[in-house]
Amino acid sequence: YGLPKTSSVTVNVTSMSINAFAGFNEDILSKYDLVIIGDRGSGKTSCMVSLGDFLTKNETYGKVMLSNNDFPFLHRTQFFKLDLIDPTYFDANNDFLSLFLAKLYSSFRKKNKDFHEERDENKKMKFLKQISLTYEHLKSMTKTKKSEDDVNIESLISLSSAVDLKNDIREVVDAYIDYFNLKDHMLLLRIDDLDLNANQAVEMLEYIRKYFVQPNILILMALKLDQMKIVLDSKYKVFYSTAISDENGETRKMMVERYLSKLIPQSQRIYMPNPEDYLGKELWVYNHREDSLGPGELKNVIKFTSLKQAIPELIFKKLQRNSFLTEVTVVNEGFYRNAE
Repeated sequence: YGLPKTSSVTVNVTSMSINAFAGFNEDILSKYDLVIIGDRGSGKTSCMVSLGDFLTKNETYGKVMLSNNDFPFLHRTQFFKLDLIDPTYFDANNDFLSLFLAKLYSSFRKKNKDFHEERDENKKMKFLKQISLTYEHLKSMTKTKKSEDDVNIESLISLSSAVDLKNDIREVVDAYIDYFNLKDHMLLLRIDDLDLNANQAVEMLEYIRKYFVQPNILILMALKLDQMKIVLDSKYKVFYSTAISDENGETRKMMVERYLSKLIPQSQRIYMPNPEDYLGKELWVYNHREDSLGPGELKNVIKFTSLKQAIPELIFKKLQRNSFLTEVTVVNEGFYRNAE
């Protein structure tokens, strides 16, 4: 697929992610997200970044390497991306929606500096007005009520803003696309470790479900599914503490599974492999694989009997090459070698 240089595990899982697009169309992707699931350190973020780079490269590298018959949607659609969204920075004053608007505006400013085509000031003002309106509706929706007398009117304003917000987000992305002449483009929104911020994880999921299921946005998420289930279970335990009798938690567990199945269908989930699944596999290292027309000539093949053997071996060679060590002993299941 013309994937960038990265670990073999990441390449394989990225290939699986790309294969998930086979047979997809705009209707399917406008209703669901693509989620990469795995444990901490399993390579979720690397896979998401690799997949994002693959989808946004539109010339001699990336998705142009794919078959048009197998991936018609990818051939019709171009992608542009924002900086990776890290939920660990969210707090009571900076939520997912605010950070999204901030990153979109930051991208607009950077891209506008390098935008050499003839500028349409009307389109520029349309984008700026739309992003201001979106932010205004967001603040109206989240504003704290001042007094009991304001409850009714504030509730109506909040409800109206929430209804408008989904349209606002679609329109502000469309205005961005229109200004930069990005016809047939979708925004690729990448969210890393959604489950790490336990205090706001459920709120972020709800924001995504309510406002970001859009025909011009494709969301890539990386998360640890078991952790997200724990977060949701804790939330339900507090919310339904007096409404349902559930001593062993089976009802809550069923509710969590149904919620996640609706939000993240099985067909949209990409599972990272467990280390136990590949540490015993053979590893072949190719020194050269670059060609604008596809995989190039392969040279200097190094074969290891297992990945477990390869890791210390390759670390040793890297350190020796950089003269970090003059003498090293590598130990791996009875395998010893002294540096010369």
